[in-house]
Amino acid sequence: MAEPALHIVRRYLSLYRSRDREACTRLLGEAFTFTSPNDDHIDQRAYFERCWPPGDTVKRFEVTHMVASGNEVFVRYLAKWPDQPAFHNVERFCVEDGRIALIEVYFGAAA
Repeated sequence: MAEPALHIVRRYLSLYRSRDREACTRLLGEAFTFTSPNDDHIDQRAYFERCWPPGDTVKRFEVTHMVASGNEVFVRYLAKWPDQPAFHNVERFCVEDGRIALIEVYFGAAA
C-alpha cells in the first residue's frame, strides 16, 4: 500500500525544516514542478537553485493547518525571515506514485 499523501508531505516539511536537501530530493517526482507568484512551473533544478537557499535564513516555520483530500495536501504555515514581520502562506502539494509531483505556493499577508 502506498504511503498517504499527508504522511509524505509531513515528512517533506520535516526534512525541509532540518535542511536535508538530499532527502527532500528523494521525495520529489522526476517531473516535479514548483509554482509561486515569482516562479512559473519551474523544475527541480531551478527550485533548488532559486527557492531552497533562502530557507537557510528562516527564523520561524510553523505549520498551523494541514488538510488532505486524496492525493492533494494543503498546508498553511507561519514563517518569519530575519528583520521582517511574520507572514502566512498556503501551499498545495500533489502526490503521485508516492512522490511529490508539484508544489504551488500562495503568498499570504503579514501575520
